[in-house]
Amino acid sequence: MPTNLYINNFDSSPEQRLIEDLIIESIKFYGRDFYYIPRKQSGSFDQLYGEDPRKSFEEAHVIEMYIKNVEGFEGEGDLLGRFGLEIRDQTTLTVAIRRFEELLQSSPGMSAMGLTRPREGDLIFMDFVRPDPKYPGAAGMFFEVQFVEHEAIFYQTGALQTYDLRCETFTYSNETFATGVDLIDAAFANGVSTYVTTGNTMPSGTTVDNAFIEAEAASILDLSETSPFGDFG
Repeated sequence: MPTNLYINNFDSSPEQRLIEDLIIESIKFYGRDFYYIPRKQSGSFDQLYGEDPRKSFEEAHVIEMYIKNVEGFEGEGDLLGRFGLEIRDQTTLTVAIRRFEELLQSSPGMSAMGLTRPREGDLIFMDFVRPDPKYPGAAGMFFEVQFVEHEAIFYQTGALQTYDLRCETFTYSNETFATGVDLIDAAFANGVSTYVTTGNTMPSGTTVDNAFIEAEAASILDLSETSPFGDFG
């Protein structure tokens, strides 16, 4: 026989709204405020590398999220690689679907970008990390959204209430930051990274642009006409 139309919660909008209200309230109690930073494409998408080399970040919006991995960051952790110490922390953040939709409605810029949900490639900024005295200004962490899971809580009372954002530490690559939030924009001002949790770690004030890399390489490798294969000094 078919299900009972009078007591079937999967068809009950009030029950679905109640569950959604309780989840939003729980995130507000046990979550934290984060900056959601959507990326803006320049229109010059590189099909070969699968990226936009001139993307920028021009908005930052505060929204509450819950840190799902409460015992610490996941991922590969700290690795000593070819170019120094790499930090590959991962975290999973839960945000209420309705709260994100409200954020879109109150932010015309995000709607103009075509956002209908959290998007892979956007950034999340956490500003609760204690500053390291060795690296002045490093008072937060930038994470890049790698994947958005919309079925983490599987259809409670027949509806979806949350997104799970699986994030990994952001590796800076000369992106432009002009969000209007000093704490964020100052982190990568003029191609200088003051944050050590963005891929390869480096002291505050170290330039990370191509000119710096080429200058360092020129002091090691000689590719003059007299030495087509290069001479190491």
